[in-house]
Amino acid sequence: MHKFPLTKVNLLITKKRLQLATLAQDLLDKKKKALLAEYKTQKNKQKIVLDELSKLLVVVEDIGLTSLLQAPLDTGLTLKYQKIMGVPLPQSCKKEITQPFYSLAESTTATDEAFFVWQKIKTLFEEFALLELALKLLADEIKKAHKGALGLEYKTIPECKEMVKQITNYIEEYERDELIRLNII
Repeated sequence: MHKFPLTKVNLLITKKRLQLATLAQDLLDKKKKALLAEYKTQKNKQKIVLDELSKLLVVVEDIGLTSLLQAPLDTGLTLKYQKIMGVPLPQSCKKEITQPFYSLAESTTATDEAFFVWQKIKTLFEEFALLELALKLLADEIKKAHKGALGLEYKTIPECKEMVKQITNYIEEYERDELIRLNII
């Protein structure tokens, strides 16, 4: 079956491999649980942002956006990353709300209110997009950890156990044969 000699050294190596595979499986299970907890946290944050965003969009509908459609788009977004269990999750750096692009003489209180609501909406959309990306990264890493744990559980660990059993049986049989030979002599 296996292409290595059935010796005590290989038995010790295989037992060590089995021990490491079991430890790796436990670590992958713990990683998966930690990532699932973070996934749930991020999902709850996303739900909160989505609720707040829908409320603000209703407010903007009531106020009207005709004057704000001419607003220049702010394309600058600075990101920082926080690593959780080796997964870099993007986070937005807090930035200040930009100043209105119009003069005070041309505005009304409704325009001012709509401008600041619009700024908040842009910030929430950025946050929502980052949360969506973080959820995708977490889901991919959860799948990898799960796949690795299953591979260890159903392939590597049973193979190691079978090899330990096979080598142990061979060594015991060999020792019995040697004992019988010594008794005969």
